[in-house]
Amino acid sequence: MLGQPERALDFANLDAGSDWTHLNLPNILLQQGKRQQTLETAKQLPADEPERKLLVACLTPASPAELAQVAHQVENVSKNPDPEVSYTFGALAAYCRQNDSAFRLIKSAIDRNYCATDALQSDPLLATLRGTPEFGQLVSAANQCQSRFRAETNQVTQ
Repeated sequence: MLGQPERALDFANLDAGSDWTHLNLPNILLQQGKRQQTLETAKQLPADEPERKLLVACLTPASPAELAQVAHQVENVSKNPDPEVSYTFGALAAYCRQNDSAFRLIKSAIDRNYCATDALQSDPLLATLRGTPEFGQLVSAANQCQSRFRAETNQVTQ
């Protein structure tokens, strides 16, 4: 999330072969611009894994309608209690130029206290969102989230 995918890969390699690494490796590779390796790695994920479906539709010649349908399906299954999952799927949707889905997923993550202030600025997968009015809304919401978090932290420590 700090825009250091090479460092993230070093970290993932410490736990090579684990479920965590399997699920996160495609995202790390994509952030490095390694499309073919991302596709190969994504195809090794379970067939019902939403990340696999989105990446395969995005990185292979899928019709725009098919890609939009997969992005919509990912939105519907990304009700995971962990907001980082929504952010990750949102970043992938943004990379795949599914900006409406990306905005909703990332906004959902921020609304559930995944402030993502640094990630919004540094994540290469969000390049298609930057410069849109919606991106400005995400940055504003993330900054408000961060301010709330700091205020709550200060109250607890006082």
